[in-house]
Amino acid sequence: LFRSILLATARGVTQGHRQFGRLGAALIAEPILRLAVLVAALAAGLRVGAPILAFLVGYAGIYLVLRAAQPRKATATRERQTWRRLREIVPYTCAVTVATALYNADVLVARVALSPEEAGTYGAGAVLGRAVFFLGAAASMALLPLSASAETPRTRMRYLLEALVFTTGVAGVPALAYALAPRLAIAATFGAAYAHLQADLWRFGASMLLYALANLALSYLIALRRWRVIAPLLAVQLAQVALLARSEEHTSELQSHSFI
Repeated sequence: LFRSILLATARGVTQGHRQFGRLGAALIAEPILRLAVLVAALAAGLRVGAPILAFLVGYAGIYLVLRAAQPRKATATRERQTWRRLREIVPYTCAVTVATALYNADVLVARVALSPEEAGTYGAGAVLGRAVFFLGAAASMALLPLSASAETPRTRMRYLLEALVFTTGVAGVPALAYALAPRLAIAATFGAAYAHLQADLWRFGASMLLYALANLALSYLIALRRWRVIAPLLAVQLAQVALLARSEEHTSELQSHSFI
């Protein structure tokens, strides 16, 4: 949650200010810092707590650096600034949290509803599909601060169209590769053992391309403070929870009948 909300926001604002050198340095420094803290913690004798400490220091450290480098406007009192941040961060947190849950719900459903072999196959397809999403995710990072700071609706719409074109062009390349050359994509990643996935690989690519485009719409609506978007997100999330519970119950029934 910290990484997907606070750090992603700081990166988006940095990119929105077109500080690409600082953003690139932060993207490189983050894993290096986490790895350095992890090695130091393991050398000091920590075991279970080492990855947790590395996570906190790495993400929090880069966030604080990016946050300190952002320009500030001293136009309001500290109390008003704090209240305004809380008033905006609460619905934003709700929207991003539900969207993150939706993003990962399919793997959880597959693990519960499918056999171990089928769940493993689905997990492999999901990993390849998420590569499509992450290739296009950079546009949504920039769209939120750019749209929020735009002075006219025409400018905001231009930013949105540019982000849509960028995402479709960049994320569409692997999605198209999954449709035209699925055997090559699987052989280069998971190997011949997952060759049976190639008939459905295009579905993962197409689904995550659509999700990347939907994520742009979410970033755009958040920038405009259209918090009504939380309602359909929450409705879909509740529907997925209900389907998950039903799938788990159905799986339990099948296992009990097989045992009998």
